Parts: sequence; C-alpha cells; structure tokens
Amino acid sequence: MLTTIFLDFDKTITNSRKEITLRTRAAIKQVQVKGYRVGLCTGRQLISLRSRLSLLEFFSANQTHIFSGGAQIITTVGEIIWQKLIAATTVKQIFEQANLNDVVLTSSTVSFNANQACVVGNNKQTLEDFAKRHHLIKKELILTQSYNQQLPLVIVDEINEQFLQFLEKNKLELNFKTMLGYDGTVYADITAKDVNKGNALEVWSRLNETPLTEIAMVGDSENDLEALQVVGYPIIMGNATDALTKFGFHQIDTNDNDGLAFWLESLPVINGASGNKND
Repeated sequence: MLTTIFLDFDKTITNSRKEITLRTRAAIKQVQVKGYRVGLCTGRQLISLRSRLSLLEFFSANQTHIFSGGAQIITTVGEIIWQKLIAATTVKQIFEQANLNDVVLTSSTVSFNANQACVVGNNKQTLEDFAKRHHLIKKELILTQSYNQQLPLVIVDEINEQFLQFLEKNKLELNFKTMLGYDGTVYADITAKDVNKGNALEVWSRLNETPLTEIAMVGDSENDLEALQVVGYPIIMGNATDALTKFGFHQIDTNDNDGLAFWLESLPVINGASGNKND
C-alpha cells in the first residue's frame, strides 16, 4: 500500500516557467491531509529552495527530505539526519581543475546552528549573482572562494569537454550527472561516489522503518532514475526525458498541465485519515 510520496522539484513540482501553480500547492497540502507522508527528493540544496518558498507552508517541521542529489537527508527546518560528503582533498582537486578549464562551480554547506549557508564558488561574479538570486535569504549567506572543505554537492554551471574528461578519469571517487537546465544549457552535479537519490531513499527507508514498496517517487530527469528503480510506485511526468520514458514507468500529464496535481488529487484517503482539510 502506498503510504509515502517523494517529489522531485524542478519540472515536476514546478512548471516550465519555474512556477508552482495554485493547484499544485493545494494538492501537495491536501494529499498529506489524506494521510500520506510527502517529502522532497531533489538535486537542489536546501538553501536554494529556502530562497524560493517557505517549506513550512507545505511540510511539517520534522518531515525529512532528500537534498543535494541524495547526499543529504535533512528536516524541513534544517536538521541534518544523514549525509555523505565529498572529501576535502577531492573538492580541492575539482576546484583546481575547474580553474584550469575556466569552468564555473558553486556549492553550499549549511551551518544550522547559526542558520547560515556557506556558499562556495570559484568565481566572484558568480557568487555575487548567487546572492542576488537568493536575495530573500541574503543575510544568511556567507560567500567564499575558499574550497578546502567537505561538500555535499558541487554544481558545474556550464560544463566543457576538458572538465568532462577530468570527471570521467575520477569516476572511482566521484559520481556525476549531466543534465539540461531550463534554458537548455548543459550542467552537471558532482557528488561523492555512490551518492544518488536511489541510495538515499534506501537510507531513508531504513531510518524511518518504511518499506520501499510503500514509497512513490515522482520525477522527470536522469538524476531521478535510481530513485524510480528502487521504489514500489515509480511515476514520471509527461515532460520526462527520453532517458526515463524508455523504462516504461507509469507516466502522468506534464508539469505545464498540472500533471502532478491531478495525480495527487486522484489518490484515495488512507484508512484513519480524515481527508478533510478543515479538521
């Protein structure tokens, strides 16, 4: 029986205009009233989502989510439950190689006691642009070009062939995936070896004593594949990439047609839940 739902964020919860429609917002809240546990399973880092929306609008404070492409399990309010980080020595190699090849990198770590994010980058202008894009939480950001530290995820803004060759040579230490952004540019997420959303869901399943067979994952792109393969209810969006559609996962409507909202609305009330949002 389905009891738990994990949702990708970009192009699953959001439409092609990077918006969360009113119908989708309502559906995410209502399905929890029906008795389902709902969390995020995203390549994004917590700090980037906090600048976009109030997570407490959608989720309880102690609900746990998967961030940084599977590198971290964190509560809605920012408590780290589990994480697997890239070693500081490897981070140093990544940034040094990026500097040699004029590749722009960003990442963040979060100091939850101070409620601040340390945003690491190898380009001053990129860091300043990051702060502008995240102006709602600007006071919480510490910008630095000092990269001698462990990181959950390194984002390559625009990858080139030389840097891609470096990543290929270091597959024994790193995991990386190339993807298309909203604007069609190719970017990459770099994590520690064996970090992906599927492995993180297996950890989450053990920590929460919830069988994977009771979990649904809804996604749209390559970095969702491992998660879709381990859960009992794999769901892909109508706008999913060809890399996912070829597996025959159950497919719903597109993000621009409120596909996620329609699917969530179709789910029955779990026994014992009221299903009444006014309760």
